[in-house]
Amino acid sequence: MNLDSARQAFIQEVAELLQSMEDALLALEDNPGDPESLDEVFRAMHTIKGTGGVFGYTPVVDFTHIVETLMDQVRSGRMSLTKPLIETLFECRDHTARLLDFIAADVTGEAPLDEDLRRAGDALLARLGQPQEPTPETASPSVEEDPKYLPVASDLWMLSLEFGRNAFRDGMDPLSFLRYLGSLGELVHVATLFPVAATDGDGFDPESCYLSFGIALRSEADKPTIAGVFEFADEDCEIRILEPDSARARYLELLEALPDDQIGCIGDLLVSIGALTPRELARALKIQEETAQAPASLDEQPTKRRIGEILVEQGSIKPAVIEQAAKTQDAARTRRQEETRQIRVDAQRLGHLIDLVGELVTSSAAIRVMVQRAGIEDMTEVVDGV
Repeated sequence: MNLDSARQAFIQEVAELLQSMEDALLALEDNPGDPESLDEVFRAMHTIKGTGGVFGYTPVVDFTHIVETLMDQVRSGRMSLTKPLIETLFECRDHTARLLDFIAADVTGEAPLDEDLRRAGDALLARLGQPQEPTPETASPSVEEDPKYLPVASDLWMLSLEFGRNAFRDGMDPLSFLRYLGSLGELVHVATLFPVAATDGDGFDPESCYLSFGIALRSEADKPTIAGVFEFADEDCEIRILEPDSARARYLELLEALPDDQIGCIGDLLVSIGALTPRELARALKIQEETAQAPASLDEQPTKRRIGEILVEQGSIKPAVIEQAAKTQDAARTRRQEETRQIRVDAQRLGHLIDLVGELVTSSAAIRVMVQRAGIEDMTEVVDGV
């Protein structure tokens, strides 16, 4: 397969993520506790790790996994974000950029990591207080370990497909799904991934399925059609489908064109335009319910995470589509509020009312003239108030 387009898409996406990470770190210098900026740094490292795993860029996966783990500890409050740590994170951002330059320069995709780059990465990880050598889990990344993100800014659909352990027992053939998917377009890249358990002789079961795939697909099909490929595997597989830029632009146009009477909850809104599958929405709603924080008192309601945030984290949709859906929802809500402040009146009755007002004005003017002629000054003030 020709992987050049997918490779260039990966490089472009990582460059954009690193810029977002830099902006977030600059914001954290002024406000170290800003949750949105902390999430942005975590999301950048997590996304780069996930996409790097799809394309087999192990040095990128090894490095970003440890930075991502540290940022998760900061987000949860288990670690404080100090000024020295922010400075080190800036350097981690720059080191990831250098890894990206190395990948861009490696035409064959098989060159060993430059020794200076490796030592620089080890030194940074040591300063973070993390092990210099990658752990067994990060040495062979799998979709099971990293299911949430597969975003690539390109014309490619990015799919994460993890089969359940009972897939073979249930009569499923993983390759048949790939062949069917290939009939919808071009399989630009397919990365076959294995969890660590599959390489452990003691825990290996020859009748169990350990296959997971990271797939880059070029296709004109829409998301519901692509999701339909896996219709009979929904219960036994973990499937995530992320749209290409071309589909995202179409979703944004559909959101802008939707009439107000079709705009409801944000999840249903995204399903209606084909940006989200019902299964993806159901999974996100389940996560939202499971992670809801208990109320401080009986009078309060449980605090739930925003459904859009969960959808982005689980790799079902890109942030730009969520943001536009939220804007569409807000605009519709504003228009409805404006309508509630207005009263609809039958045109015939409104015309009659206008005629009565005109007659009242005429009568008021006539009375004023008569009062002036009669010289009744005490009535002048009364007439002026009519």
